[in-house]
Amino acid sequence: MLDRTQSAAVGDPAYLPVSEYAELLRRGQIDEMHAAIAAHPLMDVPAARTRAHALLLRMIDGYRGEDLLGASAQNPDTFADLRGRLSEIKAPTLVLTGNTETAWLNAAADRLAASIRTPIDAWFRAAGIWSI
Repeated sequence: MLDRTQSAAVGDPAYLPVSEYAELLRRGQIDEMHAAIAAHPLMDVPAARTRAHALLLRMIDGYRGEDLLGASAQNPDTFADLRGRLSEIKAPTLVLTGNTETAWLNAAADRLAASIRTPIDAWFRAAGIWSI
């Protein structure tokens, strides 16, 4: 996780209910976890992108959630804070955002680009996560 101190707030479309996904997995409800992930607003692929939607569902179906079980038992929404290591990235890194992203995702992309030595920051009008 790049920024655990500034995660999206509950109710923001970018909020990931990681602890809920982890609890489903701990109870052995992997199909329910897959369904919950597929229903998340960030997984809302435009209808015209049928191939992207099919690929996304295939990826979700293959997701085993091992990273969720490795999270701290005290706080499953807390993962390693990697912000201090971003400056170690030496390769040019493309950071894409657009005006149809949530405000939190655009702010996170700005923080990411500011932390990398050689960012190539691109912002697209009328674009978001499934636009490219």
